[in-house]
Amino acid sequence: MTAPTLVLTPAQVLVRAVKLLDFVREVPSGANDGPFIRDALADVGHQPGAPWCAAGLTRIAVRMFGRAWPVPRTAGCDVILEWAIKHGVLLLPQRTQALWAQRYPTRASHWRQMDGAPMHGDLFLTMAHPGDATHVGVVDEARDDESFSTGECNANAAGSREGNAITTLPRRNHATDTRVYALVRWQGMIR
Repeated sequence: MTAPTLVLTPAQVLVRAVKLLDFVREVPSGANDGPFIRDALADVGHQPGAPWCAAGLTRIAVRMFGRAWPVPRTAGCDVILEWAIKHGVLLLPQRTQALWAQRYPTRASHWRQMDGAPMHGDLFLTMAHPGDATHVGVVDEARDDESFSTGECNANAAGSREGNAITTLPRRNHATDTRVYALVRWQGMIR
């Protein structure tokens, strides 16, 4: 008798890998340092002490997918943002798209409207404005009301982008939330 084969999608692999590392903490807390963090930052050419949300996610993804990982290996959320724009995989909620098209008309052609809720495995970017992404994580569970749970590096239970751990958090793309989240739908680009 052969054992059943478990086949996971790339999105499932990434989300599970991030969640399995929820024991990672900064040492000391607040220093943007520690064994995993130091290695993640070194992988993308940065020293301990730098923000590590993108570097941590990059380290996990590259360990899981190797050269097949399509997103840039970086410590910069803006690098991921520009890559997503270039490849047409940046999605914004309808309310944000309409507002930003008025405020930033020269950038309006850079994003697509989100069709439906976030998807399991999407990367999310916390956006200050269309050219400034300040945090990145991965969507774990998406809900129809535009809320979603995440796996994030350099976060904390309060939702800070300058946290001290890999953790899971609730996020919401809703008119009552002051934060705006864009999505990066990378899954179709895995090689």
